[in-house]
Amino acid sequence: MSIVDESHLSQRAEETTFYHAENITFSKNFRENLIQASDDLLNRCLNEDAQFLAELGATLSENYHHNGQEESLAKCPTNLRERLRIIQARTNIYNFQCSQVQLCLKESTCNSEEADYLRFLAEYRQLARNLPENWTEQTASEVGIITTQAGFGPLRLKLEQKVLSGNADAFTVYLLGLAYKAVGDLDKAKQTFIKAITLYSYLWGSFN
Repeated sequence: MSIVDESHLSQRAEETTFYHAENITFSKNFRENLIQASDDLLNRCLNEDAQFLAELGATLSENYHHNGQEESLAKCPTNLRERLRIIQARTNIYNFQCSQVQLCLKESTCNSEEADYLRFLAEYRQLARNLPENWTEQTASEVGIITTQAGFGPLRLKLEQKVLSGNADAFTVYLLGLAYKAVGDLDKAKQTFIKAITLYSYLWGSFN
């Protein structure tokens, strides 16, 4: 199994029936939230999910039904002091240089929730890339193959500790959901994904 071909995302968006149902109403600022969420997910290196939301927004009719009310979208702040290192870390992840992220975002100097998440993501994604084929953290967790990697157990424990501490953002919670899914604990995975959605309602990966 390989990484999902992004060229299929547009077709997936077109075929998402609830976006075309005439009897469905959305918030007044639904399109703006989709744009913002796409940007937020892209900054969290969740490229396919970001593009999918962008495609959904692009296929939404200009005159979509809305209820006249605006829906608030949780903010995803970036620590200004860490911004340059955060950008470097994202670039490392985009370039499949996940091992460099730990050096770039040292815990002694970068301790924001975003930095924590990017360190966890880099570690998770590196485990997936160590597998024989082009797996992502999502696909490798879906079928459980990532559990064959020696570093998976310690990573799952670190994710659990971080989430239980109450200092984890929605994206770190999402990664823990993937870890539970990988080991076949679907009840915990479901509850964890629900928690992630509660914290950030447009975290598309948590709905899958």
